[in-house]
Amino acid sequence: MNRKSITSSAGRHRGVTLTEVVAGLALLGSLLVTLLIARLSLTRQRIESEERIAATHACDQLLSAWFTAGKPIPRPASGHTGPDGRFSWRTRATRTEHFESVALQVVRLELADATRRDRKPLAVVEVLTP
Repeated sequence: MNRKSITSSAGRHRGVTLTEVVAGLALLGSLLVTLLIARLSLTRQRIESEERIAATHACDQLLSAWFTAGKPIPRPASGHTGPDGRFSWRTRATRTEHFESVALQVVRLELADATRRDRKPLAVVEVLTP
């Protein structure tokens, strides 16, 4: 008689191939990179929004100081404000044909981070003045 060895499927252990391990690691790595990029982007957005909030607060303080002193907003002018002179500000009159008949002028106040190279305005306020 011919005897065939009978083995149960429970007796065999199927291992993970090297290809499956590499594919799993690649999938896990891409997921990790995606999460790190998202965290970096959110951190950058948080920092930029905190800078804008600080610039808006400094702009509010600057305008409050000018209005409470009873002085007109200097134009054109520039200077530094904020903690440790962190923000640079400048004012300039903008062209307003609509308000010339009533002798009003729009003054633009821009605040930028003085420590950054691009000097892109973080806060801009336009005020209607006599």
